[in-house]
Amino acid sequence: MKFSANVGGWDRGIRIVLGLVLLVLGLTNVFSGALEVIAYIVAAIALITGIVTFCPANALFGINTRRVKTEPEATAEEFRQSGNDEDESSPGSRV
Repeated sequence: MKFSANVGGWDRGIRIVLGLVLLVLGLTNVFSGALEVIAYIVAAIALITGIVTFCPANALFGINTRRVKTEPEATAEEFRQSGNDEDESSPGSRV
């Protein structure tokens, strides 16, 4: 199974910052007990998904915050060179 990146840009930055903040809060004993464990778990998930740019929950719901690079459109010259030019002024083009 191939995992395609679905976390990018601001989403990635927020995940990494949130993960680091929760990690620091947990390590400095701001949280205690079950809340501390939850902070560590959320921090780990946020950091991992931010670093590897893949989130299973995003994939499950079809969310993609990563910019998709599109191929540039062919120029007129490239189009002509590919043999796809059907010039309307040519004699055999009109029926």
